[in-house]
Amino acid sequence: MKGGTGQRETKKKGRKSERKEKTDGWKVIEEENKKNDKKMTIVCFGYELKCPEASQWRTRATLLCPDSSKYYCLDDAAKKLYIGNRSMKGVSENCTKVDVESPGKKIVIRGQFDAAYCDANRYQPIKYFTNVSGECLFQKSTCTGEGQIMHTNKNPVTDLTCKCDYTKGYTFITRPKNPCLCMPSVEDCSCYRKICTSLTIGLSQDYQCLSNISSVIAQQCSGSDKEDENIPSTSKVPGFIDKTQPHADNFRRTPGKFVTSILCLMLAIFAVVLFLIYKDIKILNPEEKQTILESINKGEEIYPHIRLVIIGENGVGKTCLMRRLLKQSIQGVESTDGINIDVAKCKIRIRDGKWIYKPSEYNKKIAERVKRALTVQIKQIDENNHTSASSNNVDCPNIEKNQSPTNERRINESNTQLEKHDVRDKTIVPQHDDTLGSTDDDLYTMETGSEEQQPVNLQRTYAHNDEHFGSHNDETESDHKSVFEDQRLLDDLDLLESVANCKLSQNEYADCGLWDFAGQKEFYATHQAFITSNSIFLLVADISKDVNTDVDTSMLQKGFDSIGEYIDFWFDSIHCYANGSTEQQQSTLEPRIIVIGTGTDKINKKNLESRIQEWQRNVMDLLKDQEKGRHLETFHYISNKESPESVIDDLRKKIFNTAKKLSVWRKSTPLVWIRLETKLNILRKSNDNINIIKFEDIGRIASKCSLTDNEELIKFLNEQNEIGNVIFFEDIPEYIILNPKWLVDAFRCVVSDKIKEDIDNSFDWNILQESGKISRELMLKLFQKVPELKFETFDDHILKVMEKFDIIIKPRINKNLDEEISYYIPSMVISDSTIADIKTSFGLNNPNSKSSPWLILEFTFLPLAFFNHVFFDYIRKYEVCKDRKNRMAFYHGIGIFYINKTKKEQKLVVCFSRNIIGLQIWDLEDNMGTVCRKIFNEIESTVHSMQHRYKLTLSYKVKVKCAEGDYNNQQGRLKLSDLINITSGKFYCEEHNEFHFSQTLSSTWFEGQIIQPTEPLETSENITSNKYPRYKLQKTIDTDEARLYDMVINNDGLLICSDGECDQLVTYTMTGERQLTMKLSGNPYSLAVIDNNTVAVTIPKDEKVVIIDLNKKQTTREIRIGTWCTGIAFIQNQFYVFTEQTLKVVNMDGVVLESIELPGFTSDDCCSSREGYIYCTDYNKLYCIDTKANVLFYFSTKNAIHPRGVTVDDDDYVLVACSHSKNVHRITSDGSQSQEIIADLPKSAWSPFICFDINSKSIVIGMENKILIYERRE
Repeated sequence: MKGGTGQRETKKKGRKSERKEKTDGWKVIEEENKKNDKKMTIVCFGYELKCPEASQWRTRATLLCPDSSKYYCLDDAAKKLYIGNRSMKGVSENCTKVDVESPGKKIVIRGQFDAAYCDANRYQPIKYFTNVSGECLFQKSTCTGEGQIMHTNKNPVTDLTCKCDYTKGYTFITRPKNPCLCMPSVEDCSCYRKICTSLTIGLSQDYQCLSNISSVIAQQCSGSDKEDENIPSTSKVPGFIDKTQPHADNFRRTPGKFVTSILCLMLAIFAVVLFLIYKDIKILNPEEKQTILESINKGEEIYPHIRLVIIGENGVGKTCLMRRLLKQSIQGVESTDGINIDVAKCKIRIRDGKWIYKPSEYNKKIAERVKRALTVQIKQIDENNHTSASSNNVDCPNIEKNQSPTNERRINESNTQLEKHDVRDKTIVPQHDDTLGSTDDDLYTMETGSEEQQPVNLQRTYAHNDEHFGSHNDETESDHKSVFEDQRLLDDLDLLESVANCKLSQNEYADCGLWDFAGQKEFYATHQAFITSNSIFLLVADISKDVNTDVDTSMLQKGFDSIGEYIDFWFDSIHCYANGSTEQQQSTLEPRIIVIGTGTDKINKKNLESRIQEWQRNVMDLLKDQEKGRHLETFHYISNKESPESVIDDLRKKIFNTAKKLSVWRKSTPLVWIRLETKLNILRKSNDNINIIKFEDIGRIASKCSLTDNEELIKFLNEQNEIGNVIFFEDIPEYIILNPKWLVDAFRCVVSDKIKEDIDNSFDWNILQESGKISRELMLKLFQKVPELKFETFDDHILKVMEKFDIIIKPRINKNLDEEISYYIPSMVISDSTIADIKTSFGLNNPNSKSSPWLILEFTFLPLAFFNHVFFDYIRKYEVCKDRKNRMAFYHGIGIFYINKTKKEQKLVVCFSRNIIGLQIWDLEDNMGTVCRKIFNEIESTVHSMQHRYKLTLSYKVKVKCAEGDYNNQQGRLKLSDLINITSGKFYCEEHNEFHFSQTLSSTWFEGQIIQPTEPLETSENITSNKYPRYKLQKTIDTDEARLYDMVINNDGLLICSDGECDQLVTYTMTGERQLTMKLSGNPYSLAVIDNNTVAVTIPKDEKVVIIDLNKKQTTREIRIGTWCTGIAFIQNQFYVFTEQTLKVVNMDGVVLESIELPGFTSDDCCSSREGYIYCTDYNKLYCIDTKANVLFYFSTKNAIHPRGVTVDDDDYVLVACSHSKNVHRITSDGSQSQEIIADLPKSAWSPFICFDINSKSIVIGMENKILIYERRE
């Protein structure tokens, strides 16, 4: 059947029809049947042909078509009718062909098949087929529920979207996937009326209780339909011509008009794009800026950072591994020269651990971080508001019907006026730009370029000064302020407007920075500047090499006998930076290590699995039962050349999963820090290439970012150092390295195994390798390796920084000599000289020359960088000797120093070998015990100080051996306990296979600790039993990160501790409650109680004593001592301060009344008695002196080794805690009697400190990060 009226032909028999055609499409015809003489009337009704419903489609197709798969029934434009004012579709059906169209469209007939968008009430989410339906498949929903209104209906691919009418207080019952809208066909879009507190003014478009700041920020649900604007209407389809429109053919056939129309269309599109870009940009007024700043200043941020450090032997594929992790080519890779920092950090998507390499624009990234952090505040405020509203309106789930939204808003608005400036109600609402779909972050890219930012013109923040980098002594006022010339350093307008207008991605990311460390031994001394405890280490080793088999000569030259020793070395190095706080909570220590076995392509595939198992078992055996083995996280095996991407992806997942286990993962930091971080990035990207800056200059910039507290600024810089954005050490705060790559390049210039041939053959280079001296000319040549450093311009700054990191140094020389002071690099000396050779060069090989025994500090592990620090400390303290050729006495691992300025023949030898430091005195005089003890105490104090300074975990044993022995040889080394047990006066030397006299050992380094037979030993019988109390451990207080340097207690029972780890004063109650934490300017050392509210503490590094008011939590006075000061006592309103060789008497006004030379000892800890005596220890004996430094008595016994902490109990007995014998002795006030009252103190590498609580009659002992309380049991 064709047509829509179904007319039938009739015949007229000589007369007119008695009926008319009906306008509604039907006719009545009369027909007379002459044969039967009957009259019949036929009525035909016209109807509109429609396509069959889906349930009837197959039936119709089968009845009409031989091949039912080719049946179609489509809208036909040619059969479109207008009846009255009503348009009626016309359709055509046939069985000729099948066609397909993309989602959101259907096919119609306009002479031939043509595409058209779905009708407004239907949508097509999948491909459209003509043999399935004549219309788009699905009927669209409606938004007619309570509180619902339509959001948009422009998308023919999906159902329409609904939203709740926020203007009437409605919000979603169930939060939809997109917080701004809901799709009824897939989600529950029900709405309810939300109750807000009286401090709000209704709901925002984000369905949050509206506060003042909401109007400042472009909101997430702006009311626009951007997410659907990518689906244009039919008339907007590019290239589509509606043939039903008049002049359509003319449009096709007129080229001039076509070009003009295209240009107009392009201009229109350009205008629309500009409108879409700028229509939502908000310009902030001053009040709005302040509102956002207040929110930032009070907020917190959780933004994970992953610091990935790649370490291992040279040539095992570290650089190739880094490139493969970053999806870069490994063609043309050369071994790393020093350290390579990949400044283009990649991102890791937190929800699935996928690595993203697409570089992001810095400002956008920062703005998103700020807005994401503030989103958390919004949720918390919203939850609090909802909880508060629920508790106040238990029986009123909805707003009263007779209260209109307008009235409600006015009421809340009036109440809000009282809280207008309350920042607690000022929150920022985020925006999302990927609400309905994923982003292109799912696509890997090969881009790893650094983040680009338009350079700015900034004047340098420092002046060229020969003495001080960045010194402002000679600057004018305009020069002094030059750092603030850029407006972006003066205010935060760019940041605030970016925050106000940016939109959030639904994905959260972690930054990941990769650091590739060189494997050459020459660079180990530089690594310490870049290693932190929060890193993840990838320890790379070649599994084709056996773990336990001896290696080639090149490895032996590095000091390693096997690959296993190399792995062992790195585990030891990393263990030095172990984070002790994780030890009790996790089985794996931080930093965590993933061992990467490379070279799988070198092994036959049939044997690969067994080789991996064997190699891994050998590594595990190597680390078995050792604390450092707890850093091992997992193993992974690859071939950089042949492993498929899936193997590298598995490694990426292991890295990400390891990062999530770190104690600092998702660590919270103040959001205000991001303001200063932004300004530091402006300095980095400036035209002036500002890579280093003075601390006070950063302080000035920080003051513009609401960071006026010096302590808070140091915390910020420490955090930036941990994540690798800057290089900063708190104990050397003068310089901050803004760009770590800059310091890497500087190190590479002077410490490198890749020296140009013209330099390698030069005279100056030979001098450097022979004596460590570097000439100006050679320095210029070396620094030309990296022209970007601009050494000729910034030489003073670069050298000062390298001095701070103990890479180069200017040794002390005799000022009376007319000689230019040169720089030296001791680590570059390669000539091996024996002690015998050096003695000969100094003319000390004659029989009359007397040397002391060797003092050996035998470390479990000693990093090369640590020895450099110790070695440089001696260079700074002592004048360096010169040999007969007038050269500085620097040798490979050896330095010679003058002990006494007047006696040049007496020399101190400091040697470094694998895991040991050895000391010896040449041309020793008789009765040199005092000098030896001073040097002994000095080296132990230096080691402890360096441990604190670089936050290292090191342990060592003190040993001695004969003067003629080889300090490298372990044979013949004796411990103090070995000497104590010698009764014959001789000991057997295993190195020389003969007996030596022990007198030389006991009278030098251990003078005073070896008790001679003529000295009476005090025993427990000397103290009557009724005065001999027993003590039992009652309580242990864990001080977490604090490391105790001293501890006292006042009459109220308040424990006052000096924390040398965090440079602060900390107080505890006897129950373990932490009360006061007060930051100090330097490392606090010894304490003295003045009264219940006031204490004095020595700051050795700053050469001063500070007086602290505990109630006011502030320093009331600083007393300048002028030299290194340790122990302190307070007697009759005067301070008695111990320095290296004197006892200084200082009054309360800070005036030094007297300096008294100490009689042959120095002291680190002391206390005072009621009679006004001073008890002090010097690691050898307990001394009792009066206020004139006269020795009244001294105490020592074989069971009191290295007395350290000292105090007085309630019966005037002296209590001494010993570090090596791990016990506490109780001694009478005249030193005549003693008794061990506490034995077996916990093992610790740290010295014990002791005080006595007169209230609870308890002994309190501090050991490193623990406080032990022993209760008296009479």
